[in-house]
Amino acid sequence: MDRRAHGASGDTLPYSLQKEVEDVVAVVAAQPGPVFVLGHSFGAVCAFEAAFHTTKIARLALYEPPVRLADHSAILARMEAMMRAGDREGALMTFMSEIVLISADEVAAMKARPSWAGLLATVETSVRRTERCRSTNSIPLAHER
Repeated sequence: MDRRAHGASGDTLPYSLQKEVEDVVAVVAAQPGPVFVLGHSFGAVCAFEAAFHTTKIARLALYEPPVRLADHSAILARMEAMMRAGDREGALMTFMSEIVLISADEVAAMKARPSWAGLLATVETSVRRTERCRSTNSIPLAHER
């Protein structure tokens, strides 16, 4: 499935992890029988949380969930300032190089791919997700509440 603000999905503000979890649960509920869910990056967080809200997820694979190792507040503030000034590409490049820690060569290769336009169009979601992870070492999940 396309998560909010990804692929063909729209976006609904204000952002909440709960809305993303509800989306996963709805897609799972629409499938016949138990399902296998694969979540990548922040999608892994959404899939993991969804598993606490439905019994239809029989198997779960989580690939590269974000783990906050440092305080990214200053980087996020710079990214937000870049976006306000109209420099979305600078904000995305900052995210990729300073938060995701992708090398300059890898970022250049990403820019050459058709998928770069989609990443650029949704750079705000990178800020939102990173801000959501900022206050704790991970997303507060249902079983931790």
